Amino acid sequence: ILANNINKIDFHEVPEYRSDAMKKLILSRCKMMQEF
Repeated sequence: ILANNINKIDFHEVPEYRSDAMKKLILSRCKMMQEF
């Protein structure tokens, strides 16, 4: 669910490169959780 909504989150307070890094981090976390 989080992975589907990650692009809808508003990172208006966060710089572009920071938000991209956060998205990648969260997506990688979701993938790890799905493997278990």
